[in-house]
Order: sequence, then structure tokens, then C-alpha cells
Amino acid sequence: MRSAGIAAIAFAFVFGGSLAGFLLRKLVSEQHLNADTKDAMKMVIGLVSTMVALVLGLLIASAKSSFDARSGAVDRLSADLIQLDTTMARYGAEMRPLRDLVRQTMAASLERVSPDGDSKPLHIDNSDRGAGLQQVEHRLYTLAPQNDEQRQLRARALALVWEFQQTRLFVIERSESAIPMPFLVLLISWLTLIFFGFNLLTSRSIVVVLTMFAGALCVSSAIFIILELDSPYEGVMKISIAPLRKALAEIGR
Repeated sequence: MRSAGIAAIAFAFVFGGSLAGFLLRKLVSEQHLNADTKDAMKMVIGLVSTMVALVLGLLIASAKSSFDARSGAVDRLSADLIQLDTTMARYGAEMRPLRDLVRQTMAASLERVSPDGDSKPLHIDNSDRGAGLQQVEHRLYTLAPQNDEQRQLRARALALVWEFQQTRLFVIERSESAIPMPFLVLLISWLTLIFFGFNLLTSRSIVVVLTMFAGALCVSSAIFIILELDSPYEGVMKISIAPLRKALAEIGR
């Protein structure tokens, strides 16, 4: 799992930085750690700590917002799918082949996305370019409504197909992680520097070691949460496609 691996690496570097601070303190003479030096180091560490706190807070908020948007997109796909089938059913028997085509298209798409259900990572891709939905749209245009109600229902069906395709593209295009690796490396470097500086100024004791361990665990957990929210189609916090499967089971009846 990518997020767990990166979080483990972050923990190793951050806690390793704190241990390195302990070891280096034994090699630095007290004259280099006078009151003025400690004050200057505390100011720099405080500045970097504030920057890291702001960055972590913004990343968590941004990742959560992105996760909610993509989760909402899956719910919209489910609702649009049911509305489209209902609209086609109201049109009449002429829509039966199109309803079957929509159901077959969605069933094939879900099988490509998650052949083993919600237990496996979702494999979002754009390999078919929405060919099935484009075929549905083309065949809707070829229909000849017999009255005003059918014309309105056909227009509604076309609008739902367009909206369905737009939402589908949003899900596909936002499937990749938005957090670049150099940014994560920089963030972990800042955290390592902070923990290193803390322990360079602190006398070694078991309480301090345990405190630094807990702190390293907390910040690495925050990185894990950010990466999980930023990769909603795999991992522990994976978006469920159960609404789409439920919608697929209801349409076409």
C-alpha cells in the first residue's frame, strides 16, 4: 500500500532525526549550546513548526474536500443512472433496447473498475472513452417522438446522458494523486529537522524518547490520512461503489 509505505518512511526519518539529535548532543560542547544559541534555535524551530502545522492542516482539508467531491460524484452517477432508466421506461417500449444497452454498458464498466467487488482497489481508466454512452446518445437522437410528452422525455434522457458523461469524466480525470512526491519529501525533511532540533536542545531521558516516538507516530499518521484521502480508489479509505451496484440492480426492470 503506497500510503502506508510512505507513512512508515516518514516515521522512520522523523523518529530517526530525534535520535540523531540525542546522539549529536553528546558531541557538542556546552559552550555551543549557551542561552543565546538555544534561543536562536528555538525561534527557527518554532518558525518551521508553524509552517509545517499550516501545511499539514491545509493538506488534510484539501484532501478531505477532494475525497468528498469524488465520493459525491459516485453518488451522482448512481442517482443519474436510476433517473435515466426511469425516464426511458416512461417513454415507452421503443426505449427498451436502449435501457438494456445502458445496463450492459454500466455492468461492463463496473466489472473493469472492480471485478472483485469493493474488496479490491478500483482500477479507474478511460480506455473505452465512454463509447457505450455515446452510442446511447446517438440512438436517442434517432428516435422519433410521437407526442409532446415523448419529446420532453427524450430531451430529459439526453440531458441525463450528458450529465452522466461529465460526472464520469470527473471521476476518471481526478483518479490520480494530486500530491507530488517532491512535496512529500520536503515536508518529511521539515519534520525531521524539527525533531532533530528539539532533541539537540533536550537532555536525554526515557520520557523524552517516548514523547518523540509518540510525536513521530502522530505526524506520520497525519501523512497517512492525507495520502489515503488523496487516493480514494484504493486503500483503507477507499470510496465504495456499492451505490452504483445497487443502482445497476434496480434499473432495466
